[in-house]
Amino acid sequence: MHPLPRSLDPIAGESLVSYLQRLAYRIDVSPLRLARMAGLHGWSNNSPPARAISLELGREQLSNLARLARITLKEAEELTFSSWKSHYPPIMNIISDNGSRSDSWLFAGTPRFCPRCLDRGAWKKEWSLPVVFACIEHQIFLHAVCPQCARLSERPWQLLQRPNDHTLHPAQCR
Repeated sequence: MHPLPRSLDPIAGESLVSYLQRLAYRIDVSPLRLARMAGLHGWSNNSPPARAISLELGREQLSNLARLARITLKEAEELTFSSWKSHYPPIMNIISDNGSRSDSWLFAGTPRFCPRCLDRGAWKKEWSLPVVFACIEHQIFLHAVCPQCARLSERPWQLLQRPNDHTLHPAQCR
């Protein structure tokens, strides 16, 4: 695997899905194709499973992503929830368990976001946590309704909406 000709620096607190969307948009490929180029496994029906893409990636997948995107291994790991294992015990329990425990509580409900943060194009990983309901930086409650179309997500369980569409800006309505 050869590194991409162009890359992006991850934004502090950004989720892996957000980074894939921003980088895919920059190099004009779909987020799905970029994820497959990075060797991210576990995709079915063109949608990434929450566990495979957000909770914890294997060392090989992290290395592949870092090499492809020209970022450090630490930056690649910071895009996932694994960096919070010691601070948020329920995440540690899901990651350390061998699949017998349900992680649906973590990604249940409609995705929420801070419209001011989203203007920069980055979805923060903390917005997926059920205990987070406000943006500390901007001191506002997170929104669940799309600011462009005023609707809730049609498929809130899908972390990556329209993964084959390479034309959508990362902050654009999906």
